[in-house]
Amino acid sequence: MTTVILKMYVRGLGKALHFYFKPGLRYQRYPGSLDPQTNKYVKIWLKYVPGTKRGIRKVWETYNQIICEKDLNKFKLLLKRVEDMLKTVEAGGSFHISMSKSEEALSLKRLAMNIYYEIGLLYECCHDYNAALDNYDRASQIVVNYQSGMASLRKIRDKVYQAIQFLLARRKEKTQYDVLIVNVGMVSQSIPWALIVLGTKLLKEGRRVRLMDGYSQESRILKEASYSRLIGFSVMTAQIDSSLRLSREIKRLYPDKFIVWGGVHPTLFAEQCLKEGVIDFVITGDGEDALTNLTTCLENKDYSFNNISGLGFKNNGAIVINPMGKPARFEDAGPWKIELLDMRNYMSWSIALVDFKYPSMGFLATRGCPRGCAFCINSIVRHTRIYRAKSVECVLDEIEQLIAKYNARTINFSDEAFLVNSNYFNSLVEGITKRSLKFEWGGGAHISDILRNKDLILKAKKAGLIYIGGSGESGSNRLLRLMKKNITVEDTLECMHFLADNGLMTASNFMTHLPTETVQERKATLALIKMVKDIFKEKNNPSFIMGPSVFRPYPGSEFYDMCLKSGFKEPQTLEDWGRMILPDGHFKFDNITWLG
Repeated sequence: MTTVILKMYVRGLGKALHFYFKPGLRYQRYPGSLDPQTNKYVKIWLKYVPGTKRGIRKVWETYNQIICEKDLNKFKLLLKRVEDMLKTVEAGGSFHISMSKSEEALSLKRLAMNIYYEIGLLYECCHDYNAALDNYDRASQIVVNYQSGMASLRKIRDKVYQAIQFLLARRKEKTQYDVLIVNVGMVSQSIPWALIVLGTKLLKEGRRVRLMDGYSQESRILKEASYSRLIGFSVMTAQIDSSLRLSREIKRLYPDKFIVWGGVHPTLFAEQCLKEGVIDFVITGDGEDALTNLTTCLENKDYSFNNISGLGFKNNGAIVINPMGKPARFEDAGPWKIELLDMRNYMSWSIALVDFKYPSMGFLATRGCPRGCAFCINSIVRHTRIYRAKSVECVLDEIEQLIAKYNARTINFSDEAFLVNSNYFNSLVEGITKRSLKFEWGGGAHISDILRNKDLILKAKKAGLIYIGGSGESGSNRLLRLMKKNITVEDTLECMHFLADNGLMTASNFMTHLPTETVQERKATLALIKMVKDIFKEKNNPSFIMGPSVFRPYPGSEFYDMCLKSGFKEPQTLEDWGRMILPDGHFKFDNITWLG
């Protein structure tokens, strides 16, 4: 027994010393804690060597308590930790034995950032988003050095006191919302702009709105639904299964709540959606005005919905679908209220597999694509083909705020037709240059737009442009003509050579399993993908190929009709759609019947 204890004692000593003298490794892998596998040995060591309790043990114990405790108790523990650290600093002590001052400063910085973050979460749970955002900002911007460490910790202590008092005051009350909008069943680093656009419009009209995305747990969404009169779902076909399941659960728990579906699938299948008993309304086309008017009617208990353009509803059991109204005015949208979502979920650190030192963020400057590709949703819904743009000055003002608030140094424009309006793109480039803004940026564009704007692209590169995505789609000119892409395989190769030769990255999309596609044409697409990769590899320039993805038929498009003629059976219910689609939005292979 003595031998076993001695071995564990010595082994624990070795582990403890290893983490003492390599704090950078410890904090890099496990911020504020130890390697979990090492903890059992360190605990034994600490038990017999009291002199190290102030260092490693406190870090380990505090970390594990923080992740186990919830809400108020968690912040009391955090507050106690901050006060202990303050006393140690003020007495001239040290947090960790054998740590230099710079290492102590690093630990202070990390601790301060974590506490600000946790306080922000508390404010968010209490629906005080301004206070939550303020703390998130402080977490991302705080810079602690050894001399300012004590002052910073006092500020943190005060913030924690404020958070606790706020929670105590609000414990018995809960903010009510006019509408809760959720986007479930899909987790992506792309900002869900549909939610942001809707939330911005509702806030502008004085509505109380709550947004929840794919990063939110369903249990939390169910809890938030109890505080909203209307729950809205933004639904693409791939999200039907999760959206339908959650809608049914909300109706079961809260029968008096109203549920509205909007987005691509309800626009294409409004009547089919309304046949599902738990869905009270659908919105077709642009949803900003319809959703705002619907919240007004429900607030006033005015249940005559005939004048709300684009709204579908049930009137004494009969399904009524109002005609779509005019497209929403994008120019009047105002600054995006991106703080309605946790932007940390959408900060990317790479483009085309290239890592960046600073985070990148998405931005939406224009809306709509005037092209009518035969496979695309834009060939069906007329609103999506109308090109609209924010003013260049407004776009640049918001980008400056993103840089200042989130330290974003790369902006990914999420526009569908980035280069379709050359004058707008040129104004954007000149505005960036005139303001001397220092950030990198890029977006997706049609290959024909890239080829006709080569000089403008080179001008934009001097203003920070680093990549342009151009989708070749197929290696078959016959299929490209069938798609109405208005490009050829040769155009794709010319575009890729131009981008690679000028040091610009690309992200290109390709599709297979298209209607009437032959095996030889599919092989030609794969060969084109290899050629594109080789073009960029030769120039030592990164490229990213999305796919080849399996073609998805959009109802109402020319390609969809071709699929129906080739044996594809259209699902008749939402449940049928849910069973047919994979979570990533693609059809299950046994449902790709249009290829025979």
